[in-house]
Amino acid sequence: MMSEIQPKISVVIPAYNAERYLREALESVLAQHYPALDILVIDDGSADGTAGVAQSVAGVRYVPQKNAGAAAARNHGVRLAEGEWIAFLDADYLRTEEKLSRQSQVLREKPGIDIVLGQAEQFISPEPDAEAAARIQCPPRSHPATCPRRCWCARSRLRRALTRS
Repeated sequence: MMSEIQPKISVVIPAYNAERYLREALESVLAQHYPALDILVIDDGSADGTAGVAQSVAGVRYVPQKNAGAAAARNHGVRLAEGEWIAFLDADYLRTEEKLSRQSQVLREKPGIDIVLGQAEQFISPEPDAEAAARIQCPPRSHPATCPRRCWCARSRLRRALTRS
């Protein structure tokens, strides 16, 4: 049985002073069951060890830029992306191993789709003390993820939008 050719997905990760979380985020991308990945870390002028972390992970393209904000870093990543699809991931977010393969299945079944959203599950990182953690409210289970950093979409549509702005 021949294996199906998968379109390449570029994972664009804007990072600003993300040394503490970036390696785990990158490991979650590298653990994907989806084989065709182009991983870009767009460093938005970090002053910590973000560059060292990104450059130490094989298969990651590290791109520094002057601090211009997360949106500018995402847009820069879209311009440099080699994949047919763009998946966004913030540097302090994690992916489940099957996220991209599940979403790519939707695209194969419905080829007219230009954007795919999924579910998200929030958690509290271990840094806050007990009092601070008690003030943070996280939904108890997964919920629809509707923000750009949790979706992926057709590169052609994004590039067209960027040229208009």
